[in-house]
Amino acid sequence: MIYRDFANGERLTEDKADTTRLVGGVKGSRGGWEYDASLLYSEVKVTEDLLSGFALYSKIMPLLDSGTINPFGPTSDPAALAAAKSDEFTGQDFATKTSITSLGAKANREIGMLPSGPVNFAVGAELRREAFEFNPASAIQTGDVTGQGGNQLPQSSSRSVESAFAELDANVLKNLEADAAVRFDNYQGVGRTVNPKASLRWQPEQHVLVRASAGTGFRAPSLTDLYAAQATSVTSNGTRDPVQCPVFNANNPACSFQFTTVTGGNPNLKPEKSKSYTLGLVVEPVKGTSISADYFWIFLKDQIVDGGLSYATILQNAQTAAQFAGFVTRDANGQIVSINQANANLFKVALSGLDLDFKSAIPLGRAGRVTLLSNGTYFARYESQNPDGSYSQQLDSGLTVGGGVLSRWRYTTSVVYEKGPLAFSVTQNYQKGYNDVPSSITQVARDVNAYQTYDLQASYSGWKSFRFTLGAKNIFNEDPPYANYAASANNFIGGYDLSYGDPRGRFLYTRISYVLR
Repeated sequence: MIYRDFANGERLTEDKADTTRLVGGVKGSRGGWEYDASLLYSEVKVTEDLLSGFALYSKIMPLLDSGTINPFGPTSDPAALAAAKSDEFTGQDFATKTSITSLGAKANREIGMLPSGPVNFAVGAELRREAFEFNPASAIQTGDVTGQGGNQLPQSSSRSVESAFAELDANVLKNLEADAAVRFDNYQGVGRTVNPKASLRWQPEQHVLVRASAGTGFRAPSLTDLYAAQATSVTSNGTRDPVQCPVFNANNPACSFQFTTVTGGNPNLKPEKSKSYTLGLVVEPVKGTSISADYFWIFLKDQIVDGGLSYATILQNAQTAAQFAGFVTRDANGQIVSINQANANLFKVALSGLDLDFKSAIPLGRAGRVTLLSNGTYFARYESQNPDGSYSQQLDSGLTVGGGVLSRWRYTTSVVYEKGPLAFSVTQNYQKGYNDVPSSITQVARDVNAYQTYDLQASYSGWKSFRFTLGAKNIFNEDPPYANYAASANNFIGGYDLSYGDPRGRFLYTRISYVLR
């Protein structure tokens, strides 16, 4: 029997995060070199408190066995409800701490002269120590708290990272600048890599710039990617197994069930590797106005995806269930035992698109200045490789390999008015609509309309070293568009997709900043 604990009411949790960042350094020049060295310590502590709705197995099970709580309907007896409440776990269930200690230095100088200009050289290095701790409460370690995915044990890990880079920049012709760089990284327990990059900037005339670049990239899995505690969870209500339920039947549990999932870190993760290329154009048709367009191509290998392959992708249909069978554990009768949702390297990804940027400043004399700002990205391609070597398009779909929506086109546009220390702005945020997955019951497909919100902000910087900001996000309180359950499968949230819409609605914020001078 599966029982949802109604007697203890809603599950309420409270998360708190404390961030500390300390930086100190020296900067100067000697012997023609400009140098900059710094020491950094950064720390993030996160705690979670369970406030209500989480019973202890060791107490709630005897209560259910005694018949005090009726598992087949609502409980209204005050004594029974009080007994259920006394079986709750409340208080801190876990605390985590991640930290980085880093010593870095870089220096640059002019090392030569060409007929068209100087040759500049830069070099730098960094030593870094990363650490991660996960400390669950004893009840979590024994798996006694309901809704927490079984037992989770303490975790503690750390590693050293060494990095170095060198860069050479020169005006090889009067209007042609070339840059070449190389970076070395060594991650303890992961491996080492060397990644080069080259770029060109050609300015045939004062108001036109052409630029291009090519390079490789490397991203090591983080300590939390590797060692975050594994736990079990469940899929959304009504998840269907297309293998055991080829045709929907309300009497078949495989047609509407909450299957067990395994989440958390994966110590076998490999680093991501990439190749990227860009080609761009910047024009300034009139003074104060610039327009840029940069086309990019990116090819990823072994992409690290938090939560791995979403169960909605795996169980979309019988074909995908067979295609991704390696992520599903079944018993001798073919019934699903668990679905692997731990972090994973997911095949290859090929994407390309266009980054657009517009800026225009309009002086108003004594009345101040108005600035128009707009930037957006249009994806021409975003495809993920399947196990058979083919590629699946991920754009404008509510069902992607990594989970979440990838809009083909999104942009932000702002109008900023400034006069002296005062500044006011209004911003539009826009995302193109997408094709949502069909309902798991009706199999009816649907389209989601474009999603756009508007923000306001005002700031004042007339008081020396201070800046005061007051703003409002989503001023028209626009709700995120409805999404079928599969679109939000990785979030365990029904009704909308966190990767596409913001469920917070309208909210106000203030910010005070102080700069030491």
